[in-house]
Amino acid sequence: AVIALGSSSKISDFKPLLGALYPDLLRRCAFWGYMQEDQLLGDVRSFFDTATLAAHDIFSPLPPPMLNAGPFMLYRNSKPVNNLAHESADLRRVARSGTYEVFDEWWGKLREPMPTVVA
Repeated sequence: AVIALGSSSKISDFKPLLGALYPDLLRRCAFWGYMQEDQLLGDVRSFFDTATLAAHDIFSPLPPPMLNAGPFMLYRNSKPVNNLAHESADLRRVARSGTYEVFDEWWGKLREPMPTVVA
């Protein structure tokens, strides 16, 4: 039997779960994040100084209500933040689906994607 796994975009549904999935790899990191594969970061500290990092748990390039965005996200490496995705009623459906459900973005058709969870 052939199992259809959908497109390569499906991995994006799991980006918000990376902190919960790989705590051992991230244990020495204060923050973790992701971005589009066609971007290059320069001096991140020029945008996120110590005071800004201390004041926020999640950084997004988009304002509410979009909040979560595939192009760039930065999360505080803490258990509550790393487990935010588990608060979505859609997570089980997303995990079981073989197609990209747009869980990581604001523009999908899910009832509770990550932007709703972090709002």
